Amino acid sequence: MMTLKSLFFLTNFAIFAKRLTKFIIIALSNLLSLTKFFKSIKFKPMKKLFTFLFVGSMIASCSNDEVNEINEPEAAVDLETQVSEGLYDNSNLGIYEGVFTSLESNNRATVRIEVDGKGNPVASFVFPNGGLKAFRADQKLSKSSSEKIHFSDEEFDFDFAVNEDGTEPVISNVTYMGEKGDVMIVKETSKAAVTPRTGTYACLPGSCDTHPDLGVGKTQTFNAILQTSTTSGNVADDSRADVVFQVVLGSTTYYMNSSTPSMEQTSCTERQRTIGGVVFAVTRCQFSGAIQGGSGLATVNGTHRYGRQVSFSGTTGDFTCSDYFGTIVYESSILGTSSMEFVSDDIEGEDDYCFPTEGL
Repeated sequence: MMTLKSLFFLTNFAIFAKRLTKFIIIALSNLLSLTKFFKSIKFKPMKKLFTFLFVGSMIASCSNDEVNEINEPEAAVDLETQVSEGLYDNSNLGIYEGVFTSLESNNRATVRIEVDGKGNPVASFVFPNGGLKAFRADQKLSKSSSEKIHFSDEEFDFDFAVNEDGTEPVISNVTYMGEKGDVMIVKETSKAAVTPRTGTYACLPGSCDTHPDLGVGKTQTFNAILQTSTTSGNVADDSRADVVFQVVLGSTTYYMNSSTPSMEQTSCTERQRTIGGVVFAVTRCQFSGAIQGGSGLATVNGTHRYGRQVSFSGTTGDFTCSDYFGTIVYESSILGTSSMEFVSDDIEGEDDYCFPTEGL
């Protein structure tokens, strides 16, 4: 899968190649125009001096442009470090994580917005097939005021607004390939990392076969955000986090009911699975809550699994999988009871799937 860093490298390489071509054209043009001037200089050391100054200044100019462009991936790494150290906890700068879905449930992606210390915003969307889309905002974000900025490229178009202290981030007026969409996003801080996930849900056989949007063979999308707490040493403990759901049905987005704005994880247990001598340790937590539907409540009962450790022959390392699965039961005053199953996406190229549900 092409990473954000790889995408920036390719983009920067293209920019550099374009600037190098421009440099050569300008250099040739200037050299031609300077030919007569050099011929008029009789003293040979002066000719060498002018030639050295001209070529040196052109190379320096090109080198400066190259450094400014190529260093951007390293700047993104530095931003993550600054966020983990709490530098932007009370600022509108930093990192925002979230989830995107089109209102027709045709497309979904995780979302990340990075705003560096100079107020330069970059948005990236990662799709379930591993595809990555990254682009800049049309303008910088001011550090000293609450304002709305605009992102646009040939596919995406949306507005991003956040308070001066980084609270209440909102993405609105979302379109993707001309289709309206919705984004739920949260600020990441040193005390609360954010893990967004996308997925699908569908009716159980015989439950809602005649539903216009959930009939036989039809699927809809859901999004989940896990905002983790941290313990000493900045080690994220996913079992201390709450789960927030967002579901799309037809062309309408539904959110958590006010009685359960988030779902607490409970009954967390650790399990292990051995494959080829490699031991994978996974934690399973249960969560439940209610989503406000159009004519009733939808009750969510789910399981969140996430990796903790992998070991082999006495050597241990991190196991970073994370997934969701469970049921949604919708009690509608119009359509009656509809029972559905949901499961998060297994993103291509990412080690994010914790094996089939019967394994761990």
